[in-house]
Amino acid sequence: MAVYAWRARDRLTFAAVLALTTAQTIFSIALGVMAVLITGFGIYVVSSTMWGDRWYPRNKP
Repeated sequence: MAVYAWRARDRLTFAAVLALTTAQTIFSIALGVMAVLITGFGIYVVSSTMWGDRWYPRNKP
């Protein structure tokens, strides 16, 4: 009887940890997507200033 009660409690604990892990996984994916978007936008801004010859003037012979 004690082993069965322990297993039932263990299953409930595993379910609680699994639910938390799912929430953390979704949050991590969303955070990663935001980080990629922000990094991509930053790269775009830096490269557009280079193309526009604003911050980094080209060496003209």
